[in-house]
Amino acid sequence: DKGRALKWLCGTALIDGNLDEVVVAGDSGNDRSMFELKGVRGIIVGNADVDLRKFLGQGEGRYYGASGVGAYGVIEGLSSFGVQVSNTISTVVPVPSTPATFEWKNIQSS
Repeated sequence: DKGRALKWLCGTALIDGNLDEVVVAGDSGNDRSMFELKGVRGIIVGNADVDLRKFLGQGEGRYYGASGVGAYGVIEGLSSFGVQVSNTISTVVPVPSTPATFEWKNIQSS
């Protein structure tokens, strides 16, 4: 499942298992296991099903309910968590600055 895969990935040298550094996004029940991991922050996009929407109001602000659907909701959610995104449609990708930290960089589409 996605939660186990994410936990395994986070256990590698990328972030040393610190799930407080992780933001997940989803729209359906098969994303649920990622949201259940202790410490992660989650973006629930506007077209998400009821199974994920129940996370809203839990976790002391760790979950954001976006009004945008799909990628638009993900960008909206990243912005709510303090990731700077431009006003134009762009792709936001993590760029490793050290083995344990990430910065976010906007890549403008041409």
